[in-house]
Amino acid sequence: MHLGPYIPFAGYGQILPSNTVPLHPTAFEGWFFTAYAGAAVVLLALPWAFRRLQKHRDWLPILMLISGALTSLGEPQLDLVSHLRWANNLPGPAFTMFGLHVPALIPPCYMLFMGLESYWLLTCLQRGITKRQFAWIAFFIGLSDAIMENPGLMMHAYEYYGNQPFKVGDFVYYY
Repeated sequence: MHLGPYIPFAGYGQILPSNTVPLHPTAFEGWFFTAYAGAAVVLLALPWAFRRLQKHRDWLPILMLISGALTSLGEPQLDLVSHLRWANNLPGPAFTMFGLHVPALIPPCYMLFMGLESYWLLTCLQRGITKRQFAWIAFFIGLSDAIMENPGLMMHAYEYYGNQPFKVGDFVYYY
């Protein structure tokens, strides 16, 4: 199978070719997706986490939010491995790593997915759940990713390129 010419990637060898058509969501789409995928966490989750701390002396939600934000540092590696590329005109970057600019929406998005969803799963496990309930929780965590990612894909804020298994529409469901 011929994938086309390889694109040099400064300092990191060769990567698979991506679609060379520029991704260019409108300014509204870029800001809307940033708010949709990231800002809600800051506006809703942080006050809730601080209330948990004040009322119950429970540091775990704040620590989970912080750990979620730190987990976002792995996004550039995931983007390379999963063949994801971002539009150049999204708000940010929050940081640059491996030569990739990571949009500002990613750290708060990870605060939700890697932080608060893990916290939710932990609280469910502590209360005691059945295998069936665990399977439903796993299903809803996966569904939440699809709900969060599809608007960005539809607005061309980013795309998955190359051979993607389990692709339905623009979203790759193996994640």
